[in-house]
Amino acid sequence: DRSPSRGLGDVYKRQAVYVGGGSAGDWTDNANWTGSAPIGATVSGLYFKNGTDTPALYTSTQGTTLENFDINIGQAGTTGSLIITGGTLNINNTWGIIIGQQGVGNLIIDGGSLNQLDDNNLRFGNAAGTATVSLLSGSFTTAATAAQVNANATISIVDGTASFGGTFSTIAETAQIDFTSGGTGSLSITGADLAYYEGLFDDGNLSVDGDETGVFADHFSVSGTGTNLTITSIPPLVWDTVSDGASALKGNIQINQGALNLDAGLGLPDDLTIMPLGDSITYGYGGPGGYLSLIHI
Repeated sequence: DRSPSRGLGDVYKRQAVYVGGGSAGDWTDNANWTGSAPIGATVSGLYFKNGTDTPALYTSTQGTTLENFDINIGQAGTTGSLIITGGTLNINNTWGIIIGQQGVGNLIIDGGSLNQLDDNNLRFGNAAGTATVSLLSGSFTTAATAAQVNANATISIVDGTASFGGTFSTIAETAQIDFTSGGTGSLSITGADLAYYEGLFDDGNLSVDGDETGVFADHFSVSGTGTNLTITSIPPLVWDTVSDGASALKGNIQINQGALNLDAGLGLPDDLTIMPLGDSITYGYGGPGGYLSLIHI
């Protein structure tokens, strides 16, 4: 029992276990929970072990910020799933968040926010469990300064923001933080400098579409300074049709040193023209639209 300690005058807070079986994913349906649905700050723990039944769905329609409990998704030997599509789910407790540490835990955030307000446990996966976290949109924010990203843990960032309160106390060799090419998702880790992010990439823990080849700068752009940095994946280059039937090369290119080389592998037209114009290069070709697209250096 990881319930907060109770003293004289304390109100007993029950643990709520989501097992499914009621209205598909409905957070407010008592039939989906052992006991009753956890509406309001009345529970000490949320446990998700719905197996193959519909995942729990937390949406903006709940209209409730749930506080003062811990979350365990995929509790010992079980499969548990939680999907957040809106609203704000706050965790502020003496234990923290555990996903797939001894079972199979799945967390999907597609709108809305999951916030761990205090510096407590945050654990993803381990040798006896599997954790899969998908940030499709919205945000995941934690004050935890020593999160554990253990074996069999995958954090996928498509869009939205993931923010950690400190560098990881553990990140296993098989753990993966994977961005989606073309997505707008971002990752920030308080106290992490550029070398820290480069180390995650070099160790195989950081990738884009599973690609870990080359160097960090081939895949990620960085904003901020010092240890207050945010990383995002570099959008892919796209050869696209624009006005008047002409085409343009679209995408972000930054050249700090060396040369930019384009070859037939990019599928560029044979009559591509490259013209240096001061501190930029214009790419275009002899169509009615002229020179259309700027790439700044």
